[in-house]
Amino acid sequence: MRSLEVKKTLKRDADGKLRSIGVEWGEQDASLDWTLTQLLKLGMGCMLGGILTCWMPIGAMTFVVGLILTPGAFAAMVFFPESPRSIYFDLDGRILAPVGIPDGWGATSINVDHAEVVSIEARRQPANEQDKNGGLERYAVVIIASTGDLVTVSRNTTERTALKASVQLTHALNQLRLEMATGAELIAGGVRRNDDDDGEPWAVIS
Repeated sequence: MRSLEVKKTLKRDADGKLRSIGVEWGEQDASLDWTLTQLLKLGMGCMLGGILTCWMPIGAMTFVVGLILTPGAFAAMVFFPESPRSIYFDLDGRILAPVGIPDGWGATSINVDHAEVVSIEARRQPANEQDKNGGLERYAVVIIASTGDLVTVSRNTTERTALKASVQLTHALNQLRLEMATGAELIAGGVRRNDDDDGEPWAVIS
């Protein structure tokens, strides 16, 4: 399947202030992968069967079916895009999942404040889950909270994608925490930032 780029995204309000920061990436659809693989095998089998029985009318029909299935399944495996995943850390403490999470049953947020996040990791999926992917090695991205709770936010990704997503999510969260800490320090010190990004120094609140 065509891989989606792992990319970090910042969202700002109308005044240009940072509201949330997150990462977007893609994951494999195990059931779709399995289906396309079976169709490819079936198509190749039909072509072979058609060649072996070419002197029979059914042989020609079987070959034509294989001729349609094989390139169609192969093209879908190469060009069909991965399923999108994304996690955003909001300024108000929420962790948002706009396109959901694997075990979330349609949930678009995670019931953990991002202040409680202690680790974001890429983990190799257990053997029984590897079997569902035709034996291919696949990885999950997990968020671990200070309570010890673990939330799987992505599954069935390659090792490279899982590592990139977990590292960029960690960096995104650290960046938001730094932004929040800087803002808190400025408020406590009686100054505020000039948000027009014109390079001017900090302005003192009168």
